[in-house]
Amino acid sequence: MTRPARRLVPIRAALALLAAIPFTAPMVSGALPGTALAQGMETRADITARIERYLNSITTLRARFLQISPAGDIARGTVLMSRPGKMRIDYDPPVPVLIVTEGSWLMLYDKELEASSYTSLNDSLAGFLVRPRIQLGGDVMVRDLDRGKGVIRVTMVRRDAPESGALTLVFGEKPLSLRQWTIVDGRGGETRVALENPQFNGKIDAKEFEFTPPEREDDSE
Repeated sequence: MTRPARRLVPIRAALALLAAIPFTAPMVSGALPGTALAQGMETRADITARIERYLNSITTLRARFLQISPAGDIARGTVLMSRPGKMRIDYDPPVPVLIVTEGSWLMLYDKELEASSYTSLNDSLAGFLVRPRIQLGGDVMVRDLDRGKGVIRVTMVRRDAPESGALTLVFGEKPLSLRQWTIVDGRGGETRVALENPQFNGKIDAKEFEFTPPEREDDSE
């Protein structure tokens, strides 16, 4: 029996939620800080501030998703997010992966192996999306800001380790709305995920983020 894409979901790839939707127009290179961009003569600082306000207005997210790995493998699942600090990514079979945030930690649970692994949210760009206050600056800096017809694309990296990967958020402009994001890892692999019927700022019970790994039989002996 073959084992499909389930082992092709590393933590970095599993955290990339949103981005299989193709762009409808070519991107225009971002201007230097403080200079004017096309379409309304907004400066880069103006656009950055507008995006910050929008991201901070998002308190919850619930959606189905379709993920495409760097190798072209496809996986589906459900994502829940509640700011600050809560995220749950549950993959459909045959991918036996569940990802849940626990305080300052992100847990990846392998349902097949009944094994858990942990990484710090501070070490992940995805943790940026569930911060109490989202700020495009400080330890996460904007590397590129591009603007096309009705589309804004913002690429961010960790200031202390820009070579470790990049997070790109894509927004529609009218109205400003988060459409996509993608994560490129330190080796250049890009994971893209498309949201299906996303619901923003709806009520999500905190219990939906709770998860205790079941006790393994060999642990109880």
